Amino acid sequence: MALLDRVDFERTAHMILERNYFAQFLKVERICSIQRRHQERELLIQALFTQATKLEKEPMALMLALEFESVLLRTTQIVVPALLAHCEQKELSLNEMKLFILHRLQPGFHFRHADTFVQILEQQKRIMLTPAGFVINNTNPLMIAVLLTDILYKLQSQFRSLALRINFILDELHADLVVVLQQIYRPKEIELMLKQEDFVGKSVLHYLSELKLYSFLQNNHVNRVVNQMWESKTDVGGSLFELSTSYFLVTQNRLSFREDNEARKRCYLSRKNERPMPHRFTFAVWKKSMSLRYLIESLIFFTCLLFFQY
Repeated sequence: MALLDRVDFERTAHMILERNYFAQFLKVERICSIQRRHQERELLIQALFTQATKLEKEPMALMLALEFESVLLRTTQIVVPALLAHCEQKELSLNEMKLFILHRLQPGFHFRHADTFVQILEQQKRIMLTPAGFVINNTNPLMIAVLLTDILYKLQSQFRSLALRINFILDELHADLVVVLQQIYRPKEIELMLKQEDFVGKSVLHYLSELKLYSFLQNNHVNRVVNQMWESKTDVGGSLFELSTSYFLVTQNRLSFREDNEARKRCYLSRKNERPMPHRFTFAVWKKSMSLRYLIESLIFFTCLLFFQY
């Protein structure tokens, strides 16, 4: 640790990524935190992120963005240009991982970062929804679209001078994506796209409702899938009374031609065929059942007590 002042962090980060020394990196990072070497810790994390971006180690960059988000937000003047430069060099480099990283780092964007990002999208907007574009080339175009829309909406509110350019990009993106969705005739595929979650557990449907992207939901195929998800496959019919044994005995025995369930279920009769098989939680179920009965009796008792008292 005494040699940290003389360490070349760029070369160290390159060696960590090439030889998969991530466990050793975490140990060094923890030691720096304990010894309050905050500057060296931030330089190491920053160098590792920039090297992961240059070497296209996107899972590593994503893991660093999730684990050390606060550190990267303080150094956006270095890490964001490195990420945007890589996206600018390659047309198909904007994928879900990189968009999610940009989404996490967006609060720390400066104007030049936002302007560069908008320029990249302006250059690629004509081909982004073609087979050669980055939206269609990803596994879930809807996830790419909602992440991109969320980033641009936040940049639009943060930098008003970019509002007009961002609106042009979003209008073209949304219109073209609706056309692409109309050409998908497999509802299961659309359902999988809508239910897919990002790296913090937010689904595409969550983003669509949060961003009010109703143009996607007005598509016939998407509307059919959403209706199926709303109706669900679970039977929620019936009433609460049907769960009561007493209600069942009363309602099912009012007709003479039906079996006398009350006589068949008397306590002194054998129930070999109806007895449930024992399992490891039998006693726990019995105990919970008794606790529920005592709780209900207690609530009825105190309700009557309060009623007659006042």
